[in-house]
Amino acid sequence: MDNEDARLFGTIAVRSELITKPQLTRALMTQEMQDGPDRQLIGEILVEMKALKSVDVQHVIQVQHVLKQENASIRFGLIAIQNGYATKDQVTDCLKLQRQSAPKRDIGEIMLQKGLLSEEQVDGINRGLKRLEGEGGKPASRLVQAVRRIDEGGAMTTQRQAATGARMDDVKNLVETSVRGMTHLGIVSHIIHRQADSYTLKEFAKNLSDDKKDIQQALEELVEGEVLISVKGLLSTKYSYTPDLFMRQRVELLMSFVNDQKTRQEVLDYIQGR
Repeated sequence: MDNEDARLFGTIAVRSELITKPQLTRALMTQEMQDGPDRQLIGEILVEMKALKSVDVQHVIQVQHVLKQENASIRFGLIAIQNGYATKDQVTDCLKLQRQSAPKRDIGEIMLQKGLLSEEQVDGINRGLKRLEGEGGKPASRLVQAVRRIDEGGAMTTQRQAATGARMDDVKNLVETSVRGMTHLGIVSHIIHRQADSYTLKEFAKNLSDDKKDIQQALEELVEGEVLISVKGLLSTKYSYTPDLFMRQRVELLMSFVNDQKTRQEVLDYIQGR
């Protein structure tokens, strides 16, 4: 996470009333004094300061991911997914329909026509995007709060039960194809929480307790499953997180389920039972 990312992360956290401006300033100063590969992420520093909870780091990263998308239709789709209104595959289908339409149709109109969203939900997402993109592109607080409410649960309506079931199916599909064991999960968790540009096998072995051979095999399988990409150098192969938007969303959804008390054991049992 570079300085621009760190400041965007901090801006979202401050505007979401998760931290104060003095806490952010202190964290940024701490980060600036650190050099080399051991330099901490701004979220890690805020957690160590006890200014931010680990789970809220993930909430802010989710919103940061939305804000960094230049395509407004993709931002709309991501918010629909994060609110449990639609699955990744459903949003992908709608984006394909949008690309094929002439003249180009609004993504909300397409999702409404397909019965994925109600008019109220389309209006709500559009209002949220306007707030999010207002005031020079700086984020408003409401999206983080919405993500928190989704993760914290509450009264489970029939619609939310169906959405949660669909999202869990998406996670299970990922487990079937790519995250095939606990070593894979450890690698994915490390990459998402660290958000570094790339890693070598040596760096994974240093940070994970798994056997080096198991890590190597898992890395190869994650590359095959397109969760990671690999680039061979003169001395070592470097692995980095997929740039594919929807695969990233699926992987981050897996981790949100693992971090959720209600679904954690179900996901872990499923991975261990593979």
